[in-house]
Amino acid sequence: MINDRQAILAADKEIIGEIWISTTVYDNLVTLCEVADHRFTGSEGERRARDFLLALMRQYGLHQVHAEHFEFQGWQRNSASLEVVSPTPRHFDCLALPGSPSGAIEGELLNLGHGTPGDYACLAGRIADRIVMVTNKSPVYIRRRMHRVEKYMQAVRAGAAGFIWVRDEGGHLPETGSLGWGQTAPVPGIAVSREVARALLRTGKDEPVRLRIRAENTVGRMPSSNLVGEIPGRVKGRVIIVGAHYDSHDISPGAMDNGAGTLVMLEAARVLARHPEAIGVGVRFVCFAGEEMGLIGSHQYVDTHRDELNTMALMLNLDGAGRESELGVAVQGWVDLVLPLRGMVKDMRDPVPVDNYVALYSDMYPFVEEGVPSAALLPMGQMPVRGWSHTAADTLDKASIRHLRRDAILAARLLLRISNTTEWPARRKSPAEVKVLLEDAGLRKILETEGRWPFPSRD
Repeated sequence: MINDRQAILAADKEIIGEIWISTTVYDNLVTLCEVADHRFTGSEGERRARDFLLALMRQYGLHQVHAEHFEFQGWQRNSASLEVVSPTPRHFDCLALPGSPSGAIEGELLNLGHGTPGDYACLAGRIADRIVMVTNKSPVYIRRRMHRVEKYMQAVRAGAAGFIWVRDEGGHLPETGSLGWGQTAPVPGIAVSREVARALLRTGKDEPVRLRIRAENTVGRMPSSNLVGEIPGRVKGRVIIVGAHYDSHDISPGAMDNGAGTLVMLEAARVLARHPEAIGVGVRFVCFAGEEMGLIGSHQYVDTHRDELNTMALMLNLDGAGRESELGVAVQGWVDLVLPLRGMVKDMRDPVPVDNYVALYSDMYPFVEEGVPSAALLPMGQMPVRGWSHTAADTLDKASIRHLRRDAILAARLLLRISNTTEWPARRKSPAEVKVLLEDAGLRKILETEGRWPFPSRD
């Protein structure tokens, strides 16, 4: 499985020791969050973060370090307001959701609770022309995560005039998040805290609540950049892509989402670059922009590197690394990778779960859509929870140097073994095979609801 096992084990021990005794990963996270108050895609803060991360890549000795610039249809927040028109006029705090159009709407509030398929089905006849309110919660009995865009698009398709996204956890924290996939959304959407949502429901205890929502946002072509650096390997003609998105939302420094994941990835790059002789298949590290606005940077990277897709042995994504939850390896439909990867973590003597779990909402998905073997380091021990991310509380005090070190060690050790696997079982899938993969994972209806099923509707 692995060439020159003694050399690999020697590098493995040095990797563990170097990361565990160093404060580099934490120090870099602090600097990244201090470079700008946020790293929203297309902003000046993103550009300052870009320069800092490119400098780190060069400092670590990565090869061919560069930024891949592109333009996209961007969005910037200006102002938003929420007003109760009747029965008792009041004003409440809110945030416009990224992608929301500008303008003013007025309509009756319709509370759909958690916005489950059952909620939408039983109230379908009442949604048209109303302002639908749902929480961010995915109840355990649904047995899957229900993303914000899925709930929003169900409301839009049923004729809703507007959309209110409620953070179910208390603390006066509205939760932001994009309404789509790089395009301006069809109807206005705002976010409110649980406290505001409960106040709205109390207002309508005895009679319907009529609301007025106003939003002013800037939409237009904006610049952004993916950042790339690599460690060449002994094996030519193949490459491992490792990705993490470096953008954040515009209401916080994004320490956890995904500053931590970005610096965990670059910490793995730092220590692996000290052992170039131990790298078999080359490893390319990519800091993606625009993930929070609809996987914009990773889609752009796939389009730009379309002629290289057949050479990509694996895309490994780090979105969620460096947080409290322990990670597992989520294989994205390439089930023939599960046993080999379990063998690697067994060799590492690290009880890391490995299983097939296809996810739609991070930067591995554009690679999956193009048939590139993909996996992600994700929390896999519990139902997904948002935590502090997408709120104003995604700040440095949430960071733990132990969690950052732990996940950087996991990523580096795993990449070392993947790089040196002589018989890699995964291959690029054809479009027909990708279609089967998504259908077998039960994702077709969700992708169709969100307007991004990648195959012709007539099939």
